[in-house]
Amino acid sequence: MIAHILANAGIILWLIGACSLVALAVVLERLRRLLPLRRQMEATWMAFESWLQDQRRGACPQEGDPLARVIGRGRRVQSGGRDAVRIAALEAAQREVPSLERGLGVIAVVAQVTPLLGLLGTVAGLMEAFEAAGQTDTITHAHLATGIYKALGTTAAGLGVAIPAYIAYTFLAGMANRLVDQLETVAVELPLLLVDESES
Repeated sequence: MIAHILANAGIILWLIGACSLVALAVVLERLRRLLPLRRQMEATWMAFESWLQDQRRGACPQEGDPLARVIGRGRRVQSGGRDAVRIAALEAAQREVPSLERGLGVIAVVAQVTPLLGLLGTVAGLMEAFEAAGQTDTITHAHLATGIYKALGTTAAGLGVAIPAYIAYTFLAGMANRLVDQLETVAVELPLLLVDESES
């Protein structure tokens, strides 16, 4: 079956292949970025809690990950009271969202476009098959079925790319959303941890 698809799909198959390579590159980059980030943020939060329990002595976590940047932004304005800390931390959390969601739109586009490219290839293949059948005097079922079978190959290729791309998009989007929720939760809790009620 794969040999038929490769032999007859033409430029449509090359487009589907290019889309699959782009999606694969983005998925690998996002996995490389997001998978370690959760552990880094957990370590940052533990270091921050230790800093708080040690009466705020020693070094606070450096701004090496999104959570540390949110904490650092809140700390810089803590003299302004709880409201200032909350606003600054939420703004810092929102600024981290684009970097966490970068590339997800590309994967979503690939998941949506490749089935349409496959359908386009199928329609073009069917038109060629019926045109060839119309130019002969005797049309056999086997001849027509072979042409349709070859034409449907691009649809199979498009779905073969779209399904994994959609699964990867759902997984990565869920991971990014959990990280964003964690940042926003910390941004809301930060004023209570950094600013005493008597200071605000």
